[in-house]
Amino acid sequence: MHNDNGFNSKPTHELSDTANQLLEDGKEKLHDAKDKAQEMFDEGMKKACDMHQHLNDYMQDNLECMIKKVQEKPLASILIAGGVGFMLASMIRK
Repeated sequence: MHNDNGFNSKPTHELSDTANQLLEDGKEKLHDAKDKAQEMFDEGMKKACDMHQHLNDYMQDNLECMIKKVQEKPLASILIAGGVGFMLASMIRK
């Protein structure tokens, strides 16, 4: 079909069908993107929880090791702690 200015014009129902198809395609792509984003979020949360557990275990192991060292050598531990405290106090005063 040609209109007065020479351009092809589609009937209104064809334009409406095309618009509806584009709308449906957009909805589908949005739904797919939402699903992918949720999947990525879930994977990230799982990795974060795994890392948190790993760090928690690591800290617990090191704390137990430190406690054992303090119990084995209490005097040296007190002297080291006092020295560190003295150095920190000196740095804070400046």
